[in-house]
Amino acid sequence: MGVHLVVLIHGLYGSPNNLAVIHEELVKAADADVCASHNIETVVHVCKSFTGSHTWDGIDVNAWKASQEVDEVIERLEGEGREVERFSVFGYSLGGLVARYLVGLLHARSPSFFDHHMPSSFSTAATPHLGVLKYQTTSNTLIHTIGRRLFSRSGQQLYCLDKDWEGRCLLEVLADPDHIFLHAVKMFPRVNILANGCHDLTVPYPTASFSLSDPFEAFEATGMQVDVDENHIVRSWHHPEQPLTATVLKEDGTVRRRPRFPPFLFLPYPFTYLLFLLLPLILPLWLCFVSCVLIIHTIQARRRHRAHTLHLASHPGADSATTPLLGATVSHQRLQALKTSLSSNSIDSDRPRSEYSEQSTPSGTSTPRMVDMDVPGDIPPRAGQTALLLTPAQKRMSKNMEAEWQHANRIIAWYPWAFNSHALLVARDVRRFKWHEEGRGIMRLLAKNVVESAVSDPAL
Repeated sequence: MGVHLVVLIHGLYGSPNNLAVIHEELVKAADADVCASHNIETVVHVCKSFTGSHTWDGIDVNAWKASQEVDEVIERLEGEGREVERFSVFGYSLGGLVARYLVGLLHARSPSFFDHHMPSSFSTAATPHLGVLKYQTTSNTLIHTIGRRLFSRSGQQLYCLDKDWEGRCLLEVLADPDHIFLHAVKMFPRVNILANGCHDLTVPYPTASFSLSDPFEAFEATGMQVDVDENHIVRSWHHPEQPLTATVLKEDGTVRRRPRFPPFLFLPYPFTYLLFLLLPLILPLWLCFVSCVLIIHTIQARRRHRAHTLHLASHPGADSATTPLLGATVSHQRLQALKTSLSSNSIDSDRPRSEYSEQSTPSGTSTPRMVDMDVPGDIPPRAGQTALLLTPAQKRMSKNMEAEWQHANRIIAWYPWAFNSHALLVARDVRRFKWHEEGRGIMRLLAKNVVESAVSDPAL
């Protein structure tokens, strides 16, 4: 029986526990009779060599660590007589960028990793593909100013401030058609891009779906009408001629509203009032504590990165894919050979987009595709919206990914009652927060999609 290896990668300052629900749903989906009938076994591996502040070391460094874990898992499985035939990867938040770098590392090997382990599915959820966005608001400017100084090397890469890659930032290289990373993802017959349509305070819709515009920004002020299915997946949307008040109803008919404050501030009576009374005392102490932790973690991250760089310099043969790790361009001959292999081993880029949708996603799980506005300057906001300030590099990233990943399925989640829907999308912590269970529906559908990709790939 062959093995379909599924690798899960968590996000910034995260841990394997954040992906417990998708892990659980993958195991359930793998138990279906369809897998046994095709003589394929699904094995799920959650990356664990970089957790907490270790995720600050850099997208490239974490991807290198993930590649070592992949090698170790495959070696163990093959030692047990179980051959890994298919390979899938899922990345949440920062983990999606790590996943994009990871598949580039694997594909850059000679011979390519995918010559022996056929790619099946590549999925990201709430991943900042364009980096951190900037809006023309005072609050966002303040957050942007503070945030770009946090999270050490990974933070520099997320804010596109690193210039270690031929004078460009890493995210721009990841979306460069002349580099291996973009083409590596294209090899996967199924590419799923999950994004929150609203209230993702961490990774807004445009960067999560590499879009040039945000049709859902200020949806409440504009009276946008959004239709969703039972799994909170957007099926359609439109702006009425006369703005209406957006309401979300519970099953009992009562109105469901978004809270004004983060959920952790809501305590049983009378502790909530006590918390606000003590806030002038608690807030300075909390800020002092956080500042100290950030400084310590930043220093540790820099030390680890120096040690990692020295390790690669002293062991040039430690990994056959160190070229993209150091930011060098793949040779012209190598890139042409890879493009040729893509045209023969992957799905045909000339096929109609509707065929991709039919072949690569279960019926009813993908949001209808939105055609982004193609204009050279910043897109003017609608009434009630704020201007999205995309840099020229971010616009190039978006257009390159749109062009190369034409078969990608955007799945837009809709949680208008959530204060921050970032964690809800993957049901990150159902034990502490019961409402995270509402993200399980999308994870269940994604798990089914990933498992089925190993047995219903049109390339087979």
